[in-house]
Amino acid sequence: MSVNGGIKAVVPKPLRSLAWQAMERMEQPRKNMAWRAARARRWWSVDVCKGGLAVDICNANLGFFAHLDWVLEILAFGRESGRRVDIKVSSRNYISGEKSFLDALFIDKKPGEEPVKSWKRMSLQEHMGLPKRYNYAFTFESANALLFERYALHPEVIRDVEEHVAGAFGGRQVLGVHYRGTDKVESPRVPYEVALGAIDHELGCLPEMARLFVATDEQKFLETCKQRYGGRVVYLEDHVARSTGFEAIHKRAGADGLLRSKDALLNCLCLARCSAVVKTSSILSAWASVFNPKLKISTLTRRYAAVDHFPFPERDIPDYVPTGARARAAASLVEDRTG
Repeated sequence: MSVNGGIKAVVPKPLRSLAWQAMERMEQPRKNMAWRAARARRWWSVDVCKGGLAVDICNANLGFFAHLDWVLEILAFGRESGRRVDIKVSSRNYISGEKSFLDALFIDKKPGEEPVKSWKRMSLQEHMGLPKRYNYAFTFESANALLFERYALHPEVIRDVEEHVAGAFGGRQVLGVHYRGTDKVESPRVPYEVALGAIDHELGCLPEMARLFVATDEQKFLETCKQRYGGRVVYLEDHVARSTGFEAIHKRAGADGLLRSKDALLNCLCLARCSAVVKTSSILSAWASVFNPKLKISTLTRRYAAVDHFPFPERDIPDYVPTGARARAAASLVEDRTG
């Protein structure tokens, strides 16, 4: 399929390499041990606990929105069981002092009457001992309702998003693109020419005054877009500098945890306000569909089949199909059937 500039926009196929299969075989014993250890620790889990559940999420390897995925599962258990759940985050990448992103960027609409005396730390998802994986039952709409039943965005976050949307978007149609390039091991890296080919095509279907909102962890990709699309490009001035190599921003030492968190959330919320979004594999941009369940969004790549599971909301994002291609294919099918 040709697009503007002669570049072919082809969806990369997530093939399992021999190296990946070997890594998976080596990793399986560790996973089995983790599950056995988790069962042994269930003295505090929901199988035994008769009261509420107070969970401290602590895993520095998780990204911001992977934390929110875990928050959703804990909230889902609380709703189903009728038990009180309290959640805090102590992962060092997303705290400043004693304050975490849940405290700084969200407001708990149902705070407990008394402070929690005992928190149970969770570094692996199976440590919770939940009776099932609630992740598999979520939809964009149900996840949105579940999150905002308990939490509200902090007024400062809402103000920052509204100011950026009013100034940068200015009432125009906006194509959002999220390019996640660093430390991608669970999915193929999307070549620049593939992402740019999709952007060329989608911008060509929008009015000339339309803007391109770029969310990316790679400074080079942002600069490439600015050179290619000029003044149509808008983006957030992130507090934590974008990567110039392959180091993931959420693993960078020395960066303020709350500023790193705010960058991730604001980029996602701005993507949720776009007319349409084209993305690479990432939970960050997938969460834009939780904040805006009606968002038109598609992905250029998928996780490898060897990965444990396809987490919500990433698994529910449809593959990229160029605007107009689906309609032309449907029209051609109708013509063939009636011709």
